Amino acid sequence: MRNLWKKKALTKNSTILSSESHEMPPRVVIYKGTYQYGAVNLFADEIAEGFRKLGRETVFVDLTDTSALQSNLSKAFSGSNVEFILSFNAAGYCFELNAKSLYDSLPFPFFAFLVDHPAHHLDRLRFNNIIISAMDRSHVHFLNNYFKGSKKVFFMPHGGCRSSLAGTPREKKIDVLFPASYMDMDEELTKIKSLEPFSQKLIYDSVDIILKNDAIPIEDALETIGRGLGINIYEGKIFYKMASEIINKIETLVRAIKRTEMLKILDDAGIAVDIYGNGWPENRFKSHRVHKALPFNEINDLMTESRIVINAANIADGAHERVFTTMLNGSLCLSDYNPYLAETFREDSEIVFYRWTKITGMPDIITKLLADNELLENISLNGAAVASASHKWEHRAAQLIKIVEESK
Repeated sequence: MRNLWKKKALTKNSTILSSESHEMPPRVVIYKGTYQYGAVNLFADEIAEGFRKLGRETVFVDLTDTSALQSNLSKAFSGSNVEFILSFNAAGYCFELNAKSLYDSLPFPFFAFLVDHPAHHLDRLRFNNIIISAMDRSHVHFLNNYFKGSKKVFFMPHGGCRSSLAGTPREKKIDVLFPASYMDMDEELTKIKSLEPFSQKLIYDSVDIILKNDAIPIEDALETIGRGLGINIYEGKIFYKMASEIINKIETLVRAIKRTEMLKILDDAGIAVDIYGNGWPENRFKSHRVHKALPFNEINDLMTESRIVINAANIADGAHERVFTTMLNGSLCLSDYNPYLAETFREDSEIVFYRWTKITGMPDIITKLLADNELLENISLNGAAVASASHKWEHRAAQLIKIVEESK
């Protein structure tokens, strides 16, 4: 697939870059692929609807349909009205023309909308004709450091998705919902022990710092450790090791520790949580109920039947779709604290935070909310109003178009 385009040169008169536009509206080409729980392809559908409301034509290209891929891309890129390509996590980055990135030969930009930490995708972001958005403000700082300011990088959190069942009266059958995959802490520790001692020290010491704070970026923790060791983590070889190996291990281990501890504390307090996701061991909890993983849209349906949804994304300064999706589907969002969310929502009026440094108090937070139905419903309604006004995918479509226009 990487060499798909080597066989066919791009010229202004080719089938890919036709000069005929016939006064067509600006076109956005959106890549689809294979993603966990089908979430990202639903993001693509919803943001496409936002583009259409803004007068854009949208064309989807399924990157998994390899037999028709070249033909589909040729059709998508035909005409001079293509405004940009949108790709979540820069899927489809690898197409080449004459041993160079295809996208550096195109007259319109490739917009990489990152929905994970950029350290997972750095090799996808190296060509020039690219605009990158990150869901966490600390990720913008990371990318600017990594690429030495040579890339156009912007902050843009996820948007929320509304179930077709939202807005109609629903029986709240679930008190507390937690949709998340299982992460085995011991398994992660075994992987880390296979690394060289220097990497292990960076990981363990950074995890210690992160677990002593409510919302500190991984990179800030690493910087602190680096200063203590007399090294600059942004120096070439160290930075590459950090980006390619260390950040992923820290991120995964912290998530595993926090999920394990949070659920244990709630379980010991007798607060039953309905857990939906891959990999959870059976008979691990005495209070919680573990269910098989469901597709993303079915989880959204469950939110309409839930009073509280826990968000444990471990994002230091940004937002995952879970926050906005919870609100749009009529549930109260109980989220781990971070500065961006605190700036965006009024605490205890539109959102409720739990703080890692006070995690033992989480059972009391949930108990009080479940005991006061009026308060719980008011917070849910207030959060839904803010999310509906500013944090749907159609809002991200407008922000994205503005970024593209201002980047010309």
